[in-house]
Amino acid sequence: MKRNDINELRTKTVDELKRMVVDFRNDAEKARTEAITGKLKNTNMIKNKKKDIARVLTFLHMKANVVIDQVEEKVEVAEKKVVVNPPAGGIKKVKEAKTRE
Repeated sequence: MKRNDINELRTKTVDELKRMVVDFRNDAEKARTEAITGKLKNTNMIKNKKKDIARVLTFLHMKANVVIDQVEEKVEVAEKKVVVNPPAGGIKKVKEAKTRE
C-alpha cells in the first residue's frame, strides 16, 4: 500500500473500510493457498497483505472511537440538562402518602 493510499483511508467511510478488510483478507487467503501449492513466486506478498489489513483495521478502530466519543459527549450534555427535582416534602412524605392509600 502506497502512502497516497494510506492518506485516502482517512477519507473513507466505515463501510468502505470494512469492505477493504474483507477484500484484503480474501487476497491474503488466496496468497497463502498459492504459497502452499507452490504457485506464488512473491512470498513477501502475504506479509504485505497482513500489514495492509492491520492498517485498515487501525483506521476503522480510530473512526469507531471517534463515533463513540461523540455519542458519549452527547450523553453527557443530555445528562447535564436533566434536572431531578425531589418532591416538596421530601422522599419520606411521599412514602407516607403511599402507605396511607
